[in-house]
Amino acid sequence: GRARAIRNIQGSSTSLRMARGGTFWLWPLVVAGLLAQCRGKGKGGNGQYPPGINQTNAWTEPAWALLSDSLAQGNALKTSPAHYPHATVDILLALARIVTRAEATRLRVLVVPSITPWVEAALRFHGFPSTVTVDYNPPDTTHLPASARVQSIGVQELRNSRQRFDLVVSFSGIEHDGLGRYGDPINRDGDLLAMKEIEKLLLPGGRVLLGIPVYNRDEVCGRKHRIYGPRRFAALLQAGDFLCEGYAWNNWSTGCDQAFRPHVLDTYQWRRKRYLHHGMTDEQKAFALSTACIHWSHQPVFSLRRLRRQKEPKRN
Repeated sequence: GRARAIRNIQGSSTSLRMARGGTFWLWPLVVAGLLAQCRGKGKGGNGQYPPGINQTNAWTEPAWALLSDSLAQGNALKTSPAHYPHATVDILLALARIVTRAEATRLRVLVVPSITPWVEAALRFHGFPSTVTVDYNPPDTTHLPASARVQSIGVQELRNSRQRFDLVVSFSGIEHDGLGRYGDPINRDGDLLAMKEIEKLLLPGGRVLLGIPVYNRDEVCGRKHRIYGPRRFAALLQAGDFLCEGYAWNNWSTGCDQAFRPHVLDTYQWRRKRYLHHGMTDEQKAFALSTACIHWSHQPVFSLRRLRRQKEPKRN
């Protein structure tokens, strides 16, 4: 049953070879119009889609059944995007640490946003009664089964509704904000502004599950994405007034600073082949090898808790 499935998930391991993809957090104040272009990102391949799911059938009943059945059978690896084969496992590990199934039935959760409903399926598997997915171009969820209980909403509609949530899930998103890769305005602090917007969507004491690429130092990889070292990660926390409670990567750790140690060497070898091609000069190759853009090794899921802001005492 479910208990056995969770045990199987927690015991899963795999050779991890990670690149870009997954869900994206992109807010209008930060990167206007980005998500409209993001949906074309996967046309060149299926890196952002779990096996058996593609851009045309992602939000259909068969796709949802594939995700749900795989989770029920303890095969969370099968539901993760191909570029992030361990992502669902890590999200479920993080969820198990911060909220019980009984508690989840009373909580409101937002996914910002999804190209495919792999995060939504994982949340439903954990016990959340429904999910809200926000996007500039909201996915058509009318073909999902009623039991999925996924509400699709546009960005402006969400802002006008003034809804607040107990949990926000963002995987592989804010590292792109403000870099202009998808036509968004250039803003060196676009990721920090995104964290401030996420904080506004949370109820007091609310949490964020945040999946970002990390290494032992900060790096901006041109217009592709950021790599987060301890310093920039601390700036993310400060921007949204968050406390890091721990992170999931194969297992659970409460020492958030440990996430920035370089490891998982097989990803380095794969990324070396991806970044170093025959057209590069020796000087270009040497520069590429000196940056964290080729060395970053994993993308953990951090659990962040919104701190309750202290009210200023009234003055006489």
